[in-house]
Amino acid sequence: MKDYHHKELYIYCTGLIGKATARILLDEGYKVAGVLDDNKTLQGLSMAGLQIYGLSALSDRTKEEMSNLFVIVCNQKIMLFESIAKRLQTMGLKKEQIVHITY
Repeated sequence: MKDYHHKELYIYCTGLIGKATARILLDEGYKVAGVLDDNKTLQGLSMAGLQIYGLSALSDRTKEEMSNLFVIVCNQKIMLFESIAKRLQTMGLKKEQIVHITY
């Protein structure tokens, strides 16, 4: 992430990988805007001190605002990542604004 230049960084998924990624990024001094998750019962709660949002939190963004986002998708399954990435792209994110992390 040396060339990270986006204004808002989000982590996608509240699972173990998401929690670990959040802690690592926060410990390294990255400003993380929040966590995105599809589970509606988690929306409004927090994880590692970060607010949890649904994808609807991004739906009212302008094209310019969307261009300033960077999303790290944290899961083990490539098929799930591809599905999430596709949804994010239909919302206006470009491929280079979405990365997949596994441990």
